[in-house]
Amino acid sequence: LLCKKIAQLTKVVYTLNCKAEDRDIDLGLLTKTYEQELDQTAQQFDQKYKQFSDSVLRKQQSQSQELQKALSQQKILEQEKLQFLSQFNQYKKETEQKVMKQKETTKAKMDSLIQEVDGIRKEAMRQKISMDQQLKDGQQKLLDQNSKLTLQLQQ
Repeated sequence: LLCKKIAQLTKVVYTLNCKAEDRDIDLGLLTKTYEQELDQTAQQFDQKYKQFSDSVLRKQQSQSQELQKALSQQKILEQEKLQFLSQFNQYKKETEQKVMKQKETTKAKMDSLIQEVDGIRKEAMRQKISMDQQLKDGQQKLLDQNSKLTLQLQQ
């Protein structure tokens, strides 16, 4: 009976050991499968991370290039603006100088014409006075002659 019990216990221990070994094998296989899945997931994550990282880097480079281009265009526009303002100020200055010169020339011509007109007016007044005097003298001569003739005729 004791031998039987020992045999049964040995069988139970053997079965338990077999089951434990099977479970260890299953657990090992399951662990290996999980590890493979984790490795595969990690690789997929790494791949997606690299793609995303590359995409972000490309976008950053693109944005950086666009920013550089925009800054370059802004710099060019600023230079053109400064050049235009400089040209405009130069044109404005030249125009003001031309206007001032034209005003001075016109004023000088007007002054000259006014002096000429004043001279002509004075000459005309002098000639009028001279003619008036000659006319009076001529009238006086005619009156004197007329008086002489009248006296001669009366005699």
